[in-house]
Amino acid sequence: MLKRLLAGTVLGGLVMFAWGAVSWMLLPWHQPALQSFANEEVVAAGARRRAPGFSRLWYVLVLAVLIALVAASWAGAKYSTSLQVKAFTATSERELKELLKNTWATHDSGVLAAIAKNRKASPGILRQVSQHSFEAVRLELADNPNTPADVLRDIARSDSEVASRVAVHPNAPRDVLRSLNISRPSAGFTVPVPRTSSQDFFRGVDTTPGPSPSNSRQQSGPSDLLNRMPRQSSDRQPR
Repeated sequence: MLKRLLAGTVLGGLVMFAWGAVSWMLLPWHQPALQSFANEEVVAAGARRRAPGFSRLWYVLVLAVLIALVAASWAGAKYSTSLQVKAFTATSERELKELLKNTWATHDSGVLAAIAKNRKASPGILRQVSQHSFEAVRLELADNPNTPADVLRDIARSDSEVASRVAVHPNAPRDVLRSLNISRPSAGFTVPVPRTSSQDFFRGVDTTPGPSPSNSRQQSGPSDLLNRMPRQSSDRQPR
């Protein structure tokens, strides 16, 4: 309905502009109402002498325009916030479809991101939202568990941060994981670690084999505790 209203408004404005141009420029209806001064030079000189340099009315007009712009931006922000709340709290697909019919919602990244964040959104709704190229929308789609695999494949190509979120998504396609150099076994997935040599990895780490925890528990006893007590007392520093 909003599209029809906007189309009717634009069409009516074009018709009024065309009729005004034809009426004043082509038809002689307004010629008798237009009269000229007897001595235009004297009238123009007198008008220039008495006309002020800059009227205070201009200050009022500029201030009114600024107030109108601030009020319009505030009203737009409030309306956008209300749509975002409605999009995030919607519990049925019909409500989300009605939101996507709203012209404001389809051009507002915050509203689209709220729809993409909704866990009640169906794959069809998320697929429709993914057609918009807002980064916030793609990030929310990568976090939504209902996002289908084809949408994940498309948004993974857009940004590295989006691709990193797609990599941990349960519906991530295997070809996307292969392109990201990530292997996912049946029980989960593993993110690759940069390859290093064993010497670099174990550098500074004591690799001397020692007794296992089970053996240490079996060998510890009262005699071991008595043997440790003199060693601990001798290690203490005199006060």
